[in-house]
Amino acid sequence: MNRRQFIKTTAMTGAATMALRGRAWPFDQTLRGVTKFLATLPGLGPAGANNFGHYIPVLSPNKTKFPGTDYYEMVARQYTQQIHPAIPPTTFLGFADANTRDSRYLGGFIIAKRGTPAKLNVANQLPASSILPVDATMLDPVGGGRTDLMVIHRHGSAVRWEMDGVPFSWFSNAANGGFVHGSSFINAGPTDGTAIYDYPNDLSARLLWYHDHTYGLTRINAYAGLVSVYLITDDAEAQLINEGILPRLGDISPLYAYGIPLVVQDKTFWDGGGHDPNYNLVVPAGASVGSLWYPHVYEGAASEDLPEMTLIPLDCGKTARWEQYPVVPIPGVSVVPEFFSDTILVNGAPYPTFALPPRRLRFRLLNGSNARFYNLQLYVADGSPDGITLAPLPSGEVDNNGNPILAPTNRPGPAFIQIGNETGFLPEPAVFSTDGTNKNSNHVIGYKSTTNLDDPTNGNVNRYNLVMAPAERSDLIIDFRGFEGRKLILYSDAPAPFPGGDIRNDYYTGRPDLSCIGGAPPNTPGEGPDTRVLMRFEIGSSGHIKELSFHETVTALKSALPSTFAETQPSTDIEPDGPAKVKTLNEDTNDPYGRLRQTLGAPEITPYLATPVDFAHQGEVQRWQIFNLTADTHPMHFHLVNVAVRKREQWAFDSNGEPILPPRAIPGTARPPDPNERGWKETVRVNPGEVITVDMKFDMPSGAPPSPRLLASYGITGAEYVWHCHILEHEEHDMMHALVVTG
Repeated sequence: MNRRQFIKTTAMTGAATMALRGRAWPFDQTLRGVTKFLATLPGLGPAGANNFGHYIPVLSPNKTKFPGTDYYEMVARQYTQQIHPAIPPTTFLGFADANTRDSRYLGGFIIAKRGTPAKLNVANQLPASSILPVDATMLDPVGGGRTDLMVIHRHGSAVRWEMDGVPFSWFSNAANGGFVHGSSFINAGPTDGTAIYDYPNDLSARLLWYHDHTYGLTRINAYAGLVSVYLITDDAEAQLINEGILPRLGDISPLYAYGIPLVVQDKTFWDGGGHDPNYNLVVPAGASVGSLWYPHVYEGAASEDLPEMTLIPLDCGKTARWEQYPVVPIPGVSVVPEFFSDTILVNGAPYPTFALPPRRLRFRLLNGSNARFYNLQLYVADGSPDGITLAPLPSGEVDNNGNPILAPTNRPGPAFIQIGNETGFLPEPAVFSTDGTNKNSNHVIGYKSTTNLDDPTNGNVNRYNLVMAPAERSDLIIDFRGFEGRKLILYSDAPAPFPGGDIRNDYYTGRPDLSCIGGAPPNTPGEGPDTRVLMRFEIGSSGHIKELSFHETVTALKSALPSTFAETQPSTDIEPDGPAKVKTLNEDTNDPYGRLRQTLGAPEITPYLATPVDFAHQGEVQRWQIFNLTADTHPMHFHLVNVAVRKREQWAFDSNGEPILPPRAIPGTARPPDPNERGWKETVRVNPGEVITVDMKFDMPSGAPPSPRLLASYGITGAEYVWHCHILEHEEHDMMHALVVTG
């Protein structure tokens, strides 16, 4: 199967048919002149302010109102912030302390302690008019077309379902014409327009995050800024720090004692004209230069009207983005299949620089993008304005579109030592070094190619470094000793979409002019748009401390992490209580307007609003086999449960590359999870042409009433959770299922 194709199934019990895969790319919108490395990295608290005064506010709990519980009063509201001198002030949505109302990018950062419950009292103060385009056909009719709706979902939450932030638990700003709420909303706060979220925090040390999850609005509310970080610490983590196994960073800042957060996102900022001169007319609240830009037109076309993806354009004039079957009139403001922005932000700053001492440091990374993957590498900067010089691989390898694979010619920077993922510490470290030294492996993206052109795994990524899909987190140690006085570039070459790639989503210095096929013209060296260069570290010449060497660190972690994992996390030695359950990831154009959409099957394909088909009993262990029948890698995210990845296999296909039904794996193709996927996972990557096997145990906290939505709509008595793709445009259209837990 060619990478421009995907498999469309009407039901796994019926016939599978082939169709052409849609592509996705944004207009090139962001203003020119966004100089790299001009802004320094915003840190935690006022003491972490960057050179433009920006920092991430950390919330301070009230510890007396509910003794033994950390109590937070928060607001969700609109604010403006100028993140770079070349970008006029941008309007965002975000969280803030209700008393200080210190609204800043990623505001609402919470540091919690295992065993100390937290109670969030959140007031919805969102504006009546959306700051981004809205597809009215995607909204919950109960809301009457309103967009001042929100609900908080905290990742990794072992919480009762009504505190989990499922899509129909939304609630409105009562000041905007009265209070309305979704059919699953039962966690009301003290006044209309508020909600309570109780988190037991009975979880081991880990980096969580929380964001809006409102039905029909998740993709734009999260993109607009309703996102922040929730860090849980525990005694086992503190012991590793006190013993010197983990870096001691408290002297740099007490707020960095458990690591330095790096939240990576891609955004686009409207230039006031360009390809979308009337953007201000389709945004309900209006827009001005520097406003967040989000695509609002589904540019559908027949497959023959899509341009080829050659770096020297052959199809000038063909600028359609996605396939459409049939080509019919669609809503003037439409949902889109995926969105890949043109500017990288780290902690809210474009291409920041961060000055550091030459010692071991710990970083807590989050991919907070809607759809973009990252393949993280670290290089010593050269003398070019971007710090990176690209050249084709000597092997002559090409990408999925036949273009040369470009790789940095730079020297490698220090290795990544990954000690944790989104579920906490790994059972052993994953070291990104090819020879065991403090030199980064820096594996550039490579692609599988076989002689069987119908093999659906052709084009899958088979060489990579530290890949992070949307919602994944990485807990890293980097030893900067030996790089004194150097500048280092954090770099990514992940294709977008992943793994097929579209050259119009790949922004870097030296790319050709793609404007005639709807892409971007070349950029000025040292400026954006760029989605390969993420940020720069500047390593000082002084500031050494006495600590473990790189080799001693790896040795100590290999000894300490297994016992820490065993002491703080549930055992992954679980066995399913029944046969494996087959799930499918699918793609079709059966949307009422012929638009490309993504769906789930169990194994029959059903939309999110159909009668639920995914059930579990309290305490049950289930094994799922998830078959990816599309051409995208999907980061599948599970509410309530974490999963143990058992294996990946290729699924059986016929001479046309279609799945043999019922779907099954090809014997002898199994491979184990990657080293940084061992232990538990909350979000797992499911690759095209593959089936992933995961085990999960449904340990649901007691005390919750049944979901009123499930009871009223389907006559089902149970707790309401969900599982979905964390490419947010996929999730909402329509790659999400209710996950019902009973008992």
